[in-house]
Amino acid sequence: MKRALEAARSECESQQRKTESVLQQQRQQQEQHQAQLMSLKSERESSNQASIEGMRRHYESQLADQAAERDREVSSMKMRIESFQQQSQSSSQGSDQRLAELQRTISQQEQIIATLREEMERLRMSMSQRSTMQSSTVVNTAAKRETEYPYLRLVPTYGECVYSNYSVQNAGHHGDSRVASEKATKTVRFAESERIF
Repeated sequence: MKRALEAARSECESQQRKTESVLQQQRQQQEQHQAQLMSLKSERESSNQASIEGMRRHYESQLADQAAERDREVSSMKMRIESFQQQSQSSSQGSDQRLAELQRTISQQEQIIATLREEMERLRMSMSQRSTMQSSTVVNTAAKRETEYPYLRLVPTYGECVYSNYSVQNAGHHGDSRVASEKATKTVRFAESERIF
């Protein structure tokens, strides 16, 4: 009887040592995966932000060049009008019509400049929203990877081992979305006829 008890105790201690070893391995793997996820998230955010900033600067530069060109055209037309007014104080009806046409052209150019400025503002807002959405996508991708790699978390106690896990189940008709179920906790007691791994 004493030998049987000694053998059972020895077996229990051996199983506990194995459990502790596996626990250590699982912790190391979890830390490695977590570090990889954080690195991936940081790289994605940096890359996306740099790309968005580059596009924003490119379009802003184009719009600014167009607005500057329109400003120069308007300034040139205003100078022509002033010169025309100085030279034609006693102008005829035909000259008045030409002056009116120049004024209409200036008004049209000013409207184009206002439209370009509005487009530049919409572009800034669009780029800002896109940056926010892509950052959120990176975070959601990292969270999805964590659910796709559930980790067995072992907490050994004397004579028994408690472990918990997050299970993932499909939801919907086509299985497109995944929902993490509630945390399931179980207790496994060591016995001569039972094996954990």
